Amino acid sequence: MKCKRALLAMVVFLSLVMAQRALACDCIARPSCRIVEDPRQSFVAEALTIRVVPNNGEPGSTFGESTRKSVRLRVFEGLLSAHKPGDLVEIQTNMGGGDCGFPFETGKRYLIDAWANKNQLWTGLCSSTGSIED
Repeated sequence: MKCKRALLAMVVFLSLVMAQRALACDCIARPSCRIVEDPRQSFVAEALTIRVVPNNGEPGSTFGESTRKSVRLRVFEGLLSAHKPGDLVEIQTNMGGGDCGFPFETGKRYLIDAWANKNQLWTGLCSSTGSIED
């Protein structure tokens, strides 16, 4: 019995010591009507290109990853925003897979809910951004 307790204690100890930091997106779903709170950053657009770019210490990255996605969008409708149909907009998001990055796909249209951070637009899973084609 003593041996089993010692073994269990060792397993628990090693699990805690050797555990890697787990990344997970942790946000409470917000209602889509949130977009009216900041209409300058709300618009309908199509994803044209998606590039993986280095973060270089840029703000906005939630978990300090070394890369992020930069998505080029063509605006179809500015919802009470400065963006006009035909405008090309660049938006940043984390990579996805636990860091709250939004899973953009080229050729799809999205309702974009973005925030400005140091002259860059950012979005993610915790925003109201979503596909309008589903």
